[in-house]
Amino acid sequence: MNVIESFTIKTLKVHRKWTVVTIIGIIISTAMLTAVTTFSASYLDLGRRQIIQDSGKWMACFRDVPVADAEKLADSPLCSSIMIRKDLGFSTLPDSKNIWKPYLMIRQYDKEAIDHFHVHLVSGRLPANDREIILSSEVADNAGVYHSIGDTLSLDVSDRFSPTGEKLTPDISYQTMYYQYNDLTGENVELGTEYLVPLFHREYTIVGFFTTTLSDVSWEAGYTCITGMPDSVAGAADTADLYLWSDSVSSGYYSQVRDLGKSMGYSADQITFNDSLMYYYAGVDSIAMQQSLIILAGIIISIIMAASISLIYNAFSISVSERTRHLGLLASAGATRRQKRHHVLFEGFLVASIAIPLGILFGIIGMRLTFLAVTPIMEKASMVRGSMEMHAIVSFQTLLIISILSSITVLVSVLIPAFRASRITPIDAIRQAKEIHLTKRRVRTHPIIRKIFGFEAELAMKNFRRNRRKYRATIVSLVISLVLFLTVSSYVQFGIMSSINTQNAFTYDMFISFQGVSDEVLAKIRTQIAALPDTEKIVRSESHVMALSLKDSDLTDMTKNLGYSPEGMSGIVLAYDDKDFTDYAVSIGVNPKDYFDADHPEAILINHASETNYATGKKVVGDVLHIREGALLTAIFSEAADYSAKTDGTVSAEAAVNTKDDGMDARKDLPKVDISIGKITETLPVGGENFGFSSVNMILPVSTYNALVAKAGIRDTVTKPCSAFYIVAKDSHALELAIADIVKIVPSSQVYYYNVTGANESYENSLLLMSIFVYGFITLISLICIANIFNTITTNVNLRQKEFAMLRSVGMTPKSFNRMIRFESIFYGCKALALGLPISVLIAYILYRNESSMFFFQFTLPWTSYLAAVVLVFAVVFSTMLYAVSRVNKQNIIDSLKIDTM
Repeated sequence: MNVIESFTIKTLKVHRKWTVVTIIGIIISTAMLTAVTTFSASYLDLGRRQIIQDSGKWMACFRDVPVADAEKLADSPLCSSIMIRKDLGFSTLPDSKNIWKPYLMIRQYDKEAIDHFHVHLVSGRLPANDREIILSSEVADNAGVYHSIGDTLSLDVSDRFSPTGEKLTPDISYQTMYYQYNDLTGENVELGTEYLVPLFHREYTIVGFFTTTLSDVSWEAGYTCITGMPDSVAGAADTADLYLWSDSVSSGYYSQVRDLGKSMGYSADQITFNDSLMYYYAGVDSIAMQQSLIILAGIIISIIMAASISLIYNAFSISVSERTRHLGLLASAGATRRQKRHHVLFEGFLVASIAIPLGILFGIIGMRLTFLAVTPIMEKASMVRGSMEMHAIVSFQTLLIISILSSITVLVSVLIPAFRASRITPIDAIRQAKEIHLTKRRVRTHPIIRKIFGFEAELAMKNFRRNRRKYRATIVSLVISLVLFLTVSSYVQFGIMSSINTQNAFTYDMFISFQGVSDEVLAKIRTQIAALPDTEKIVRSESHVMALSLKDSDLTDMTKNLGYSPEGMSGIVLAYDDKDFTDYAVSIGVNPKDYFDADHPEAILINHASETNYATGKKVVGDVLHIREGALLTAIFSEAADYSAKTDGTVSAEAAVNTKDDGMDARKDLPKVDISIGKITETLPVGGENFGFSSVNMILPVSTYNALVAKAGIRDTVTKPCSAFYIVAKDSHALELAIADIVKIVPSSQVYYYNVTGANESYENSLLLMSIFVYGFITLISLICIANIFNTITTNVNLRQKEFAMLRSVGMTPKSFNRMIRFESIFYGCKALALGLPISVLIAYILYRNESSMFFFQFTLPWTSYLAAVVLVFAVVFSTMLYAVSRVNKQNIIDSLKIDTM
């Protein structure tokens, strides 16, 4: 170790506070880089494992292609393994206790497909050929039909068709009866039930049973059975679905697979991708999404590096006076420029060699502890299932990248002070001629400052002009800290807005739909459900779809950009029982009495919607119509539209636009009603849902709606397609069991109920999980910013000990001294805000533009964060100044005057 390095180590030991603060700053920044990279790798790993568990281990699929092509595809570098799967057809399952699943669905898998699609045996063995079969355990557990290993099944394998002759795919659920609306009679006409068309007859030997996994979906009409492939692939069924798995995926995987399919003679419609899995391999089939992900990663790393460079650079730069004086003394003793640079760079090397390993260690430990803490939340959010948990994934490449980024951060921070200090001549360095170079013009202040703020303010301003470098370093430190905090806050708000606004969160826990059930029976059922201990709230509503008479100017730009026209817009009328409507009206702060006048009908309008624009890949969020409270909406009792309400109480996309092609002329003779908009709100009632920009929700009391129907002369059979109960529950799972007994008085074909608690819990816990990581990131950034400000101001004040001692020695009173410090604090804060706020707004808008490439919503600032930032800037500056000055004031004036610099 040479003299310069020994001198550097002693300097660090003497200035322990500066050293510790700098090391802490590097540790925090390195830990954050480690946390970001570890979380990203761990999140991608978890996502891949869960998607593979949910949908199988495949990336691309060629559908309905020659099975013989499997051998050709296996030679492609894009294919590490290939799976063959074919849906053979349906066969009736005699004596099934589940009327909604009356079939067996026979699927043919090869050995690779059985492995990649997670077929787990309960008993027996896997099928060895196309004459052996294994059954889902649900056949016995759910359908109540029992078989044993060794039994022979004689099956007529068939295709399903609807009464209208439409072939039904496996994912279409079973319906006991199909209906069609008759325009002449205004009634639903029974078309009959679906039927089977036999394809072939085959006898299968049962060789095992498997658990319900990817092959058995609850809403499908059949229980999955799996048979093997023939001994020879070439001799198998002529066409099948070929699934591809690749061990390595490039960013151009989508185009490469499409080119491969094209070379094999496949059409674009035959090629599908496991998009959910590809997302976690960064193989996103969207330029906008890829750019968004790259920009996101770049922004996060840039924010961390900017905060760290600001802290470390200011730590070196603000005390440059001290370092240049020391280096001047060294230079006078013969130290060269290279040695002086080496002193500063070696100082940075020592600090980094201590802080970077600790930062990596703390980052990994922190993420591991975080994963352990949030795993229960992730399980509730359905982000972690079963024994699957989030692992802290740390690779050598990741550690190398973190070390390089952290080293670059430290190097950039110390280079400028090192080169600046090395260029100063020994005499100038000892005299500090370049640090403090005074002229009468440079220290001149405007007389108005003294008149308004007093002599102390003038003295403070002269000090700012006298020590411009230190003053600017402090202002830059404050501005960077402010901009970083507000940038992160803006990005968080945009992320949460995108998440909240584009998710269709449910306003209820359970849903029950009734078709053709009398009001008396419905009232009885409601009373019984309301009396259950797990029922918190139950409301009843009827869904009706009405056409709207609109002009082009009534549609917002968002609505038009999605391709909707005035002729295709609908109003979804949610008619609630009068008491339920009253409760909702009171909850949003309106007088419910205003909505019960059928002669002057008013409605509460939900004019806010979200929808995916599949043409651009954007999530669009905003208002549907240009409309104000008090305006009139002309609603048309379009019978075709009114009958588009589905039996589960929701409204199909076709229903929302079913009048688009008819034009207004086809609807001019239909009954109409003008409905006044009493209140516009984004608060959905219990049971309300977002159906996109093709419609708006109009909330009415059922008595008002019935009166409007009566005035229009429309029969109840036309205007009441279904009724629904929406329930908020304490324990929806227990409530579901109780409801199952209550609704037995209604034929199963006329009732449908669904428990959506899982979706609600997943949504709420996803937001909670997002908040934990996001606000944890903000906290760490805030710590860096506060450490930056603290280090800058305290070092600056410490360097002014001699100045403060001189002022007190010539008679400055403690009161005047405190006034000067307060003015400096206010000036620092105001100057930082004047520069930082506009920069923050500009960056926030740039972030918004980036987010709008994927999610379209109105630009707004996180005003709470801006207010908090203003308060925190002054609070941190004042508290830091007071702390630093209090330490200076405790020192003896004579001792302070003896100090050369510090």
